Amino acid sequence: DRLYAEKDSVTGVIITSADGTAWTQVTTASNLYLRDIAWDGTTYVASADAGDILKSTNLSSWTRVDLPSFSVHYAIATGGGTFAAVGSGGEIWTSTDTTTWVSRNSNGAFWRFGDVQFLNNQFIAVGAQGSIYTSANGNAWTRATAANGSWAHSVPFGAGLYVVRTDFGDIVTSPNGVTWTNRTVADNVDNNGVTYGNSRFIVVGSAGKIRSSTDGITWTNVTGTGITVNLRSVAARGNTFVATGDSGKIYSSADGQTWTELTSGTTQRLWRVRVVDG
Repeated sequence: DRLYAEKDSVTGVIITSADGTAWTQVTTASNLYLRDIAWDGTTYVASADAGDILKSTNLSSWTRVDLPSFSVHYAIATGGGTFAAVGSGGEIWTSTDTTTWVSRNSNGAFWRFGDVQFLNNQFIAVGAQGSIYTSANGNAWTRATAANGSWAHSVPFGAGLYVVRTDFGDIVTSPNGVTWTNRTVADNVDNNGVTYGNSRFIVVGSAGKIRSSTDGITWTNVTGTGITVNLRSVAARGNTFVATGDSGKIYSSADGQTWTELTSGTTQRLWRVRVVDG
């Protein structure tokens, strides 16, 4: 697996790593804010601002696909032969060939989706006001009833649970993506990213906040990391966790408790990190 992180800048640069330790910049020759990236085994597809999609088969040559939309597409995922991109205005776009994209009805949602994943054989999109939608094929989407109305930003699946991190320290969980339960944490510091790996969930957030849980239900604050920047995203590759944040910061950890700062080669905010290819 390879990790990818998008820079929060207008340079269209992605940084990649095969091991989560050494990172290399890849230039897409675009001036777009890149938000997320997915890979279906053949094609890399990156979502961006202004309704744009970038695609590449080799990370060197990129083709721009203009959607009939000016919305920011904050996240993209692939599964079952379909790509799904979600963003502001409650937009959901899907494609089976990365060239032709179809707008899907998000059941009247006008708020922003912050993340979409294909997990446990279904797409799950999460966003503002606790909005959570699921789809088996990317065509028809069903809204779930969230446990609270906080911003829902990212979602992994592990230990039999979907775990969604939200603002104000809230965490909600579900065994099926339909029925959700709010989990109590010790403070209201914003959670910005969550992942599952090495038999545990890791949540990262503002001011270097890191939380850990083996079951998604009981959470412990990780202390003594020395991290003070806002952490924006976290991913798990094998037994390694990688967290990214403001000022180009990247950190890695084998257990979610002890973290080592890495060199990213940039001072731009690293908006999101993904494990996207094999």
